[in-house]
Amino acid sequence: MEHRHAIRRIKDGLWEVYDIDDGRVVFADGVALTNLRDDEALDALELLKGGFLVPSSAPKPADSSLADTLRSTIRKMKH
Repeated sequence: MEHRHAIRRIKDGLWEVYDIDDGRVVFADGVALTNLRDDEALDALELLKGGFLVPSSAPKPADSSLADTLRSTIRKMKH
């Protein structure tokens, strides 16, 4: 089954990536794609659509950050 994703504004200019089919926040590499700036949300959506980020279900430990995950994925794409 193909997942379709979109972004939605949640509060104070922050966004989240969600699954269109069930409305749940998407996790990628164990990190919830929520509380993102608009540019981060759009980048995450593009990476999901391109297959560079893969949705996951299990959260990572608290010391993980979305910024680290996105930076790492973008670096991999550029090389």
